[in-house]
Amino acid sequence: MTTFADMVYALGGIPTFGPGGALAQAFTGNYWFVNETTGADGNPGNTPGQPFATLTRAQEVATASNNDVVFFSGTIHVTSTLTWAKNALHLIGVCAPSYNPRARISTLSGTTAFANFVKVTSSGCQFA
Repeated sequence: MTTFADMVYALGGIPTFGPGGALAQAFTGNYWFVNETTGADGNPGNTPGQPFATLTRAQEVATASNNDVVFFSGTIHVTSTLTWAKNALHLIGVCAPSYNPRARISTLSGTTAFANFVKVTSSGCQFA
């Protein structure tokens, strides 16, 4: 495992970001980061060290049809359906390698149940 200066990990020493990196070749747009625990929607959101707190904010600043990527870590809580409405805007959960790795979208405890956490109304999006 290799650790890069931007605190993103890659297995096998393959650079994940930057020129020639695996994700740089796959996604040519901007990278946005979300971490509900350490982020704030007033942050710039374009580095893992200054993430947004919500997926809503990341989607607001992302450019449609630009192959932008929103990376989220940990659990992101939603209180109503998140509508994913920008074409070619990708959503990828990132987690540490461990016995039970988890990056997920969930509800807050005590939230009234609703059927869909995410509603996709756009096209060309990848979710992982």
